[in-house]
Amino acid sequence: MIATLFQKVELRFWDFIIPQLTESPWLRKTVKAAVNFYHNDALVRQVALIAMLACAGFATGILAFTLSRILG
Repeated sequence: MIATLFQKVELRFWDFIIPQLTESPWLRKTVKAAVNFYHNDALVRQVALIAMLACAGFATGILAFTLSRILG
């Protein structure tokens, strides 16, 4: 049941994406840039590090806000 639902969703996705990739130069350029980015290991590591630091900063801010509300 779930497998057939997944297959139907996947088929609808590809039925939509394939014509879009055929007709849209902007989408082709975007996908090409994303693939090039994905294969650049150094850039992927840098983005992952930045994302982790951003999440840590966000969590620290939430913790500081919560502690200031509880203690202050």
